[in-house]
Amino acid sequence: MNIIVQLLDYWYDPVRPPFPSKKELAGRIGVNPKTIQINIRALEKAGYIEREMRRTKSGDWNSNIYHLDGLVKKIQKLEPEFTEARDKKAAIKKLVETPKGRRKRA
Repeated sequence: MNIIVQLLDYWYDPVRPPFPSKKELAGRIGVNPKTIQINIRALEKAGYIEREMRRTKSGDWNSNIYHLDGLVKKIQKLEPEFTEARDKKAAIKKLVETPKGRRKRA
């Protein structure tokens, strides 16, 4: 979860995926870069993220680009449940705030 939160913190623009290095993520979380590598592999296997290798202009390997489309899709599947819960909460709040004589009977 910490890795996902950190990747989301780097994701400033929806059309430009984040690309922090493993060392940078490890430093922010306070773990070893190998721990980041293992957990990113697990997140990728679970379908939450997708890694894309990135190169510098000179052709050397650079940090990976992390596509979060899988995470977004999984959250979007949950969205109807959140909307339903929010609507129920609003209806209850409205009922409680309305004076008893003015309440509509269900």
